[in-house]
Amino acid sequence: MKAILILCVNFSVMVSMIPAISVAGDSIKSGSAMAKSISDYVAEFEKDDSKLVQSLEKFKKKLLKSKESGWKPPWQGYKDAKDRSYYEKLNTEDLAKECFSTSLWAREIIIYNRPAYGIARAGIFHDGFAVLYERPDFWEAIASVYIHLAQKLAEIKVEQKQTNPQTLSAEQRTQMDILFNLKTLQYVYTYPLFIQKLKGKEEQLLRANVDALKAVLSYAGESEYRDKPFWGATVAYGLSRPMFALLKKTNPDSYSEIISRLENT
Repeated sequence: MKAILILCVNFSVMVSMIPAISVAGDSIKSGSAMAKSISDYVAEFEKDDSKLVQSLEKFKKKLLKSKESGWKPPWQGYKDAKDRSYYEKLNTEDLAKECFSTSLWAREIIIYNRPAYGIARAGIFHDGFAVLYERPDFWEAIASVYIHLAQKLAEIKVEQKQTNPQTLSAEQRTQMDILFNLKTLQYVYTYPLFIQKLKGKEEQLLRANVDALKAVLSYAGESEYRDKPFWGATVAYGLSRPMFALLKKTNPDSYSEIISRLENT
């Protein structure tokens, strides 16, 4: 476990991300700003938010009424969704790949101030996500998605030089979908159902997330990591934040030490 923890909280790697993350517009311009961002994220992860749980239940009931009336969100991913029986036959890893094959997840999350509402809405209107949320190994699926998306991104290797959605090539659209999903996957750790399912499995998930981060950085490549701040730094940082939450659960002393060092950088 010691080697895993060292990988998870590599101080020099975290500090090296700061300039690129700042360029990417995430307002992380110093070690102390990064420490605060991580601490705020961990606090959200640790919060026993019964009000959120109750609010989500009311929210889902309203969505179900809308669904019964025939309404669904406008994203193409909903139109292309298959029926529930198809998703139920898939193993969890393949199910996760299917769910994250479009940017539907990310689009739902950015709509709401609290990402949990977007996560819930995806589960109401898309049977694939509904089945995924029900799986006991939901937490393992999320770790596998990071690696799968990183592999897919490496295969594309498209320079993203223009962002007009009307003129993007199919490869560029796929690249943007993958980046979008990678950046927003971190918010699953604020979803009460997910947090409930990973209780007692924090150390296992920490190991899985370390492997995922290594894969993301490996597939990005050294040049891309330095030259493409959104992909190289912001995505890697988005994966790092959940690992700090898990680290605090499994080894609070190591967590405190790293936060302290970041605050003084």
